[in-house]
Amino acid sequence: MTEVVYQWHPDVVADFRELPHDLREAYLEQIASIKADPKLGEHLDRRASTGDLSAYRKVKFGHDTQRGPSHRIVYQLLPDSYSPARFRVIAVRSRDDVYDIAARRLEE
Repeated sequence: MTEVVYQWHPDVVADFRELPHDLREAYLEQIASIKADPKLGEHLDRRASTGDLSAYRKVKFGHDTQRGPSHRIVYQLLPDSYSPARFRVIAVRSRDDVYDIAARRLEE
């Protein structure tokens, strides 16, 4: 399988800069993992609070907490999930606000 191309929403650069320094390496490792296996992430779904994110996936990383890893990468496979040639990261944030931020960015 050919490695897929990594793209990102323009605000993901700011997300990366806001990550705690010790999580930046973990983020880059997750990006490499997605490039190697784009279907790695779990499917998202439709929620009343964020709307329909069912075309997107998430990968967890970060500090371990009682609720699991502290951060998420939300991304989309393009042109589709069946034969992805690239993936586009929409948001990289803490678990607490990543889905709200991703939904807002998709409305832009």
